[in-house]
Amino acid sequence: MSTVTYKTNTMTLPIVENVLAQLSLQNILLVGSLLLLIIRIIGSPRNLPPGPLGFPIVGAIPRLGKESYVKFTEWTREYGNIYSVRLGGKTIVVLNDIEVAKEAFVKHANHCSDRPHIADVRIGLTVPGSLVFENGPVWKERRRWALGALRNFGVGNRSLENKINEEARYLCQEIETKAEVAFDPFHVVNNAVSNIVCSISFGERFDYADSTFEFLLLQLKELFASLGLVSAANFFPFLWHTPYKAKERQLYKTIKTFVVDIVNRHKKTFDAKDIRDMIDHYINEINQQKEKRNEIVFNPDLIWRGIQDLFQAGTETTTTTMRWIILYMLHYPEVQRKAQKEIERVFGRERTPSWEDRSELPYVRAMIMEIQRCSTPTHSNVPRCTNAEIMLKGYTIPANTQLLLNVWGLHHDPNMWDDPYKFNPMRHIEDDGKTIKKNDAFLPFGIGDRVCIGQNLAKMELFLFTVNLLQHFTFKVPDDQSPLPLNDVIVGVLRSPKPFCVSAIKC
Repeated sequence: MSTVTYKTNTMTLPIVENVLAQLSLQNILLVGSLLLLIIRIIGSPRNLPPGPLGFPIVGAIPRLGKESYVKFTEWTREYGNIYSVRLGGKTIVVLNDIEVAKEAFVKHANHCSDRPHIADVRIGLTVPGSLVFENGPVWKERRRWALGALRNFGVGNRSLENKINEEARYLCQEIETKAEVAFDPFHVVNNAVSNIVCSISFGERFDYADSTFEFLLLQLKELFASLGLVSAANFFPFLWHTPYKAKERQLYKTIKTFVVDIVNRHKKTFDAKDIRDMIDHYINEINQQKEKRNEIVFNPDLIWRGIQDLFQAGTETTTTTMRWIILYMLHYPEVQRKAQKEIERVFGRERTPSWEDRSELPYVRAMIMEIQRCSTPTHSNVPRCTNAEIMLKGYTIPANTQLLLNVWGLHHDPNMWDDPYKFNPMRHIEDDGKTIKKNDAFLPFGIGDRVCIGQNLAKMELFLFTVNLLQHFTFKVPDDQSPLPLNDVIVGVLRSPKPFCVSAIKC
């Protein structure tokens, strides 16, 4: 009997083993992905709005790109004005037209006004003490108090108007030192806007040459640019405890330290007979609640948190809008000239503008509105979530589902605006040339009972700062430069123009 000898090439064994290992890994990934898909399908609520597909684990996050609001708007063509999308492990229902926004945030306000768990806020900034991110009776009581306090400090009346006009004079004086020389308007505009909310919140303003305050404002700008409503960290909160979020942690710490220091100084000098600002008003409210033995919804150790909400939102949103206004003046000099002619007819070159006279300046108001619409700094509202199951446009929205209003989509909805991507201030003026049109889809400050607390302050600031600036200066593109393209943006919490330079010619 003969023996057959088989020769094995030992060099091929590692190759075979590697191939088998790779196949095993591929199979594991394939099976895992299929299991996740099956779990999602089985576990998904029935009758949710349809929406775009995503990837395992991360969902549709990779499909959003830098400007998520643009992708949200594109998806309306395929899925309609309400659809659901999976981002990370969360289902988000995106609302893209005014009717569905009204149904959710007005008709179902009692069930659609909570704030969801947003890691950038709850882990980064924290929620306890917030005027914006708390829920339930505590939030409603704090909001009621904040609105009353802002009225007490002049929001909507002549005393605040005088304060804004005074700050506008400082701003114009500062710009005059740079007249006809190319400069970036960010710092002076940011300082001026912030000084209004600082005077209300802290009882003081900061000089334009204050390097410490300038550094703080730069930190705030960087923070708003770094964060995002649909950022990965909001859907994978563990990232907040990694080096990935080290910069944001430091930015939060810097801003908090600044606010806490001012609050502590106020506690030491508080006098119930001399309420200087919002911090004193806050301390006084706590003391009154203690005396009346009411339920205390204001914690003395968390005063800084509510004040920080006012400082951050009151500074960055209006600053960004004012920068957009200046940038649009560079792109549309004929609009700037028309606005200046209207201002000169009503105020001349010397008379200080008045908030009460805004009805005499329909074109200026329409111009500001159109810049707010076209640029949409607040591209998406701060998400809300349902606290009970609701029916929305025939779909079932479960409790604890995030709702995101795509404000960019509303502001560029062809069903609500003729030629929506065209800049046209006259779209906001009736045929009589005097009356401002009302378009329900114009929502720069939000909708429902979570509408921006500071909207009346912001409206007054935008109007008075704009009139003062155009009364004294013509903004032009610096020689040998081109204006920054209007679509060259930084997208974070806000949609902001990238840094740009301008020449201010004295009128």
